[in-house]
Amino acid sequence: TDSVLRVFSEVANIEQVPLIELFSDPKENPFVRDPKIYFAQDGLHPNDRGYWEWYKHIWRLMTNKNFFYHETTKD
Repeated sequence: TDSVLRVFSEVANIEQVPLIELFSDPKENPFVRDPKIYFAQDGLHPNDRGYWEWYKHIWRLMTNKNFFYHETTKD
């Protein structure tokens, strides 16, 4: 996983986009602790509860780091 994170970090840096790292510590990762609660039956994709956990985690990180998107429109 370190090599994957390194690649994502490099690409995010090149593209100048923020990287939001989800649950890097397995002890803090609810998907590792309770996979049956957070994954769909296929065991690969999150279920509704799993996506809700992602959303809450991402929103907290975005708020803490002031990562906000402001859409501009051309009139």
